[in-house]
Amino acid sequence: MNAETLPCTPVHETPFTIRVDRQADAAVVYAGGSCTMTVSKRLADTLREVGGENLRVVVLDLTGLDFIESSGLGGIVAGYLRARLHKGELRVVNPTPDIRKLLEMTRLVQLFPIYPSIEAALGDNVAARMPSTADFPDSKASSAARSASTTKTPVSPPV
Repeated sequence: MNAETLPCTPVHETPFTIRVDRQADAAVVYAGGSCTMTVSKRLADTLREVGGENLRVVVLDLTGLDFIESSGLGGIVAGYLRARLHKGELRVVNPTPDIRKLLEMTRLVQLFPIYPSIEAALGDNVAARMPSTADFPDSKASSAARSASTTKTPVSPPV
């Protein structure tokens, strides 16, 4: 496969940037550039640190992020888990269409909602989140999610 067939492959890697703005009971983490394997630890470390600060909400603004690979997604999950451990939430803001599609395909949107703006993410109104394809009954992703959730695995009786 070449870069033309993979929309999430960076053709020109841009420098990764990360910045945190802390507020009373929240923090906004701004991630930008290309989150490749060589820099994904910075994302994971930052999200784990901020997630451990007993904040009500950690907002991850992906507006400037043009690429992320699996190790970066793992960093986001690590931040989500740390925030949950400390009774907080991780909320994602404005990923690019390719990154949003990746979040939907990996079903990470079921863990943390996607919001259209930082203001909406900081508010308590969960209804302000952007809909994912799983929210639409006619979408393939929604059909797959429904069939996966209705498939029952037989349970063996204890021996």
